[in-house]
Amino acid sequence: MTKRNKGQALIYVGIFLLAFVSFTALVVDGARLYFSARETQAAADTAAIGGMLRLIETGNASDAVAGAQQSANLNTVNGQAAAIDASNIFVGHWSCSPAGSCTPTFAPGLPPYNAVRTTPSYPISNLLGIWQSVSHPRRNATAAWLTLGTGIPGIPLVLANCFSCYSNACNPPPEEITFSAGGTGNSNSAWFYPTCTSGCGASAVGNYVPAGCGGGGLVAPTLNLGSTVNVGNGGITSVCRHFECLIGNQYLVGVVGQACGQAYVGTDTITGFATVRVLGTRCGANSPLGDAPVRANAIKAQVQFIDCTKPENAPICSSQLTSECPGCGTGQVVMVE
Repeated sequence: MTKRNKGQALIYVGIFLLAFVSFTALVVDGARLYFSARETQAAADTAAIGGMLRLIETGNASDAVAGAQQSANLNTVNGQAAAIDASNIFVGHWSCSPAGSCTPTFAPGLPPYNAVRTTPSYPISNLLGIWQSVSHPRRNATAAWLTLGTGIPGIPLVLANCFSCYSNACNPPPEEITFSAGGTGNSNSAWFYPTCTSGCGASAVGNYVPAGCGGGGLVAPTLNLGSTVNVGNGGITSVCRHFECLIGNQYLVGVVGQACGQAYVGTDTITGFATVRVLGTRCGANSPLGDAPVRANAIKAQVQFIDCTKPENAPICSSQLTSECPGCGTGQVVMVE
């Protein structure tokens, strides 16, 4: 081999080594970016869920951001703690109605808060900076509070869709159901007749009150979003006594689309489900029972937050969820994006 041929061979070897090293570096960079992107997604998911869990504990957006940051730090990206800046955490309202065929929408900063979105990004140094010396893989995740879409009411009551309850701190005024002739124009709730549609009397409600409280003990039919119920909140004063021994107990009830401040007579549509605790009653000339001041011929119930992911709440929860219901307090945290 001549010196010239040897020189050419060295050039080829150099080019081959350069190409090989570059290709190896590119493969290493690609693999690191791939795994870093997966780690980034895991951090985003964990932070979104952690933020949402904190949100349903307090209802406070600042607490949700702090919860997301604490949860993110449980992860690592490229060997470093996956800290997320507050500017990459958004608390807002997620909706997707009607459930099952809709375009999901997240509105940051819009109450009632029922979702947390995280968009973390982390710097990853490249061995071969052909395009850039540092990459910043970014991933998104959104966790939302989804409410029940199907349920069997524990007592024959419905609530007006006029409060917001996505957290343990939900504290709307107690819903007062007044049993008076003609109903009342400032109601927040009503009873409903589970199966009766005309000529309904007190027994049509009382049949679905627990038997230990003087009711018939029948189980109400399953209600779904969009179910029509026959409601009323006046004219049957004897219904009140069926609820006297329910004080302190909690029950799943329906939420209807009507607003507060009106008489409930006729039919209405179920828009979601909430859980209530009966606070007190005052039936006719009887003295008030329970801890809450109650008007004559009325019962009071307080909306409760119920997390369906907890085993102890299984009897009150359904596996079917809907998108969102501002007047509902029963459901679970779900990754929606």
